[in-house]
Parts: sequence; C-alpha cells; structure tokens
Amino acid sequence: MGYWKEVRDVLGKGVHLAAEGVKEGTDQAIGGIKEGAEGVKEGAENIVEKTKDSITLAQLKKDLKSQQEGYDEAVAAFGDAVYDIYMKKMDIYKDGIIETEALLVSDKEKDCRKIEKEIKKIEKKK
Repeated sequence: MGYWKEVRDVLGKGVHLAAEGVKEGTDQAIGGIKEGAEGVKEGAENIVEKTKDSITLAQLKKDLKSQQEGYDEAVAAFGDAVYDIYMKKMDIYKDGIIETEALLVSDKEKDCRKIEKEIKKIEKKK
C-alpha cells in the first residue's frame, strides 16, 4: 500500500498548494476591493460636492433673475417718476421721489452684482 499512500500525499500537497493559491488570490482581491472602495468613496464625495455646487449655482441664478426683474421694475418706476416731474415742468433735483427711486435702483443693482460675484466664484471651482 505504499503506492497509494504516496498518491494520497501528492494529492494532499496539491490540494494544500491550491488552497494557498486561493487564499493569496482572495487576499489580493480583498485588497483590490478595498482600494476600489476608497476610490469610489472619493468619487462619491466629489460628486456630492459638485452636486451641492450645482444646486447652489441654480439657486443663485434663480435669485439673480428675480433681482434683475426687481431692478427692471425699479428702473421703470424711476423713469416714470422722472417723466411725470418733467411733464409737470418741476425741478427734478428737488423732488424727493426721484432720490428715493434712484436709491432703490442703486440697491437693486448692488444686490445683482453681489449675486453675480457668488455665481462667478462657484463657476471658477468647476
């Protein structure tokens, strides 16, 4: 029975080597998965950050459009006030309505410029 014992030993060594190979392959695969998971995490963080920026940018553009509409209305009101005073042959510079309307236009313009700066800041990040 020495022959069969030798066969069993050879087969046992082969199985042992195969098991070691599987273990090494598994360890390498797990290492690769961990590295891949870290890469996915970093990628997900980048996507989340870009998504936040995109949402903020969209909100700012919406706010800018709203402010621009308010600016347009303020300019129209200013023009109407100047026209009414001019038609009545009054002194434009002495009327308090003109000063009030001019300040409103100036404030709306400042608000628009502030939002535009924020938009440019976010767009530079991309």
